[in-house]
Amino acid sequence: MKPDFVPTRPLAEHQERLEKQAWWRRQRRHEPNHVGILERVFYGMVSLTWMAWAVIGVLSGHMFFLVSRGGPLHFFGLPALFFSLCVLAGAAACASVVVDHYDRRDNEDAYRRVRLALWWTAAGFLGCAMLVGLGEKLSLLPSTDGGVGLLSARQLRQLLHVEWLARVVQPHIESVRASFVYTTGWSFLAGAVAQQLGWLGPDRKEPVRTALVGGAVLLPVLSAFTLNLLTDAVLGRVAQDAKLMEDEIKATVAWTHSLLVGALAVWAFVALGTVVALLRWLKIVPPPR
Repeated sequence: MKPDFVPTRPLAEHQERLEKQAWWRRQRRHEPNHVGILERVFYGMVSLTWMAWAVIGVLSGHMFFLVSRGGPLHFFGLPALFFSLCVLAGAAACASVVVDHYDRRDNEDAYRRVRLALWWTAAGFLGCAMLVGLGEKLSLLPSTDGGVGLLSARQLRQLLHVEWLARVVQPHIESVRASFVYTTGWSFLAGAVAQQLGWLGPDRKEPVRTALVGGAVLLPVLSAFTLNLLTDAVLGRVAQDAKLMEDEIKATVAWTHSLLVGALAVWAFVALGTVVALLRWLKIVPPPR
C-alpha cells in the first residue's frame, strides 16, 4: 500500500536560504515589551476615566468636552454617540499599552498596529461627530437630541443613587453645602496671600514648597466640590427643577456626572503624584529621565 504523502525536500537553490532563516529564528531572542509600573498605572487611570466619560454619553445622549477656553463643548444626540465612540477608542488604545506589558508573546508589532488603528478610529469618530453636528446645526441633517441615549431622565437621575448611603448622607446635606462656600473663601484668601509672598508659581529651587502651598490652596475646595457632586448623585438630587424638560434634565445630569468623573480623576492623579514624590524622596524611584 503506497503512502498518501511522500516526503520531499525543497529545490537545491532554496535549501541554503531556508537553512539561514531557520538559523536566524533559532538565534533570535525575543524580549517582551516592558512598561514601567508608573506608566501602567497612568494609562490604566486614563483608560478608566475615559470609559466612564464615554458611558455617560451613551446612557444620556449628551457629552461634554471639558477642555475648552470658551466653556465646555456640548455634543448631544447622534454627535454625542459618535464622540462617545471616539473616547472609547482612545480608552482602548491606552488600555492596550497595559495589556501589551503582560502579554509575553512575540507580538509587539501587532499591538503597535492595533494602537495606531484605534487612534485613527478615534479621529474618524471625532470627525463624524463634528460633521454630523455641523450638518444638524445648518439643517442639512435631521436634528437629534438626548433621546438617543439608553436611559430616560428618571433612570439617569437615579443611576448613582444608593439607598443606604443616601440615609447616611441626608442628615449632613447642609454641612456639605456650607463646606463648599467656606473652602472657596479659603482658596481665594490663601491664594492671594501666597501670591503676594511669591510662594505660588513654578519654582525649581523650592518644588516641595510650591507643591505643598498649591495643595493647601486648591485641595480643600476640590474636596468640597467633589463631596457636593457625590452627595447630589447619591441622593438623586440632580436637576430637581420641575420646569426642566426631559432632554434638559438629561443634559444637566450628564454634565454633573462628567464633572464628578473629572474630579475623581484629578484625585486619582493627585494620589499618584503624591506616591511618586514620596518614593523619589525615599530614593526608591529614580528621578525622571
